[in-house]
Amino acid sequence: MDVDKIIVLLAGVAGARYLRNRSTARNFVKKQATVEDLQELENFTLERRDKLSEEK
Repeated sequence: MDVDKIIVLLAGVAGARYLRNRSTARNFVKKQATVEDLQELENFTLERRDKLSEEK
């Protein structure tokens, strides 16, 4: 297998992992999260948003 094919394969795996993790997180928030969980996630979200803004 040449390097280009390996890179494409790894990108596909990373993309699939991202979608799987996003789906898991969304289902948790919709179906199981407590008020405390949502507060913690809100803090994580604000921190992540700030970090991404700094990277621009």
